[in-house]
Amino acid sequence: MLKNQSLYMLDLPFNTVYQKLSWLVFGGETSTNPRFSVRKSINLLNTKCLAHISIPDGNPKAVHVIEGSYVQRCCAMYDENRRQVAEIKPKEAAVKGVAFGMDVFRLIVEPEFDMATAMAIVIILDQMFGSSTISRRGL
Repeated sequence: MLKNQSLYMLDLPFNTVYQKLSWLVFGGETSTNPRFSVRKSINLLNTKCLAHISIPDGNPKAVHVIEGSYVQRCCAMYDENRRQVAEIKPKEAAVKGVAFGMDVFRLIVEPEFDMATAMAIVIILDQMFGSSTISRRGL
């Protein structure tokens, strides 16, 4: 189960601009004791960083960082020791001249990292940066 926290801002003609900043991920259908939280990076100095993943235990230190470009489906997740634990890459066609859409990609997960957690993070990244976000806003 995913829950999100949101920020509402107003643009110049005073239209409401809606942006989600963080998500809580729970195990199963429960809404208690979140497994982890994902927070969208809004640091203008570090444009490589997409999101920070942390355990909601009161310690704000990120245990994982996602860097790269989700829009281009080219990003990686690193643990606290900067070891790559998961990666998203565009799917490459075996036949030249055949192209897949942006919704077709490869998710490569290291054996020590949980596949379900990696997929939950992909779903959150799609809500943050995916084409479905753009179409919902009408851009």
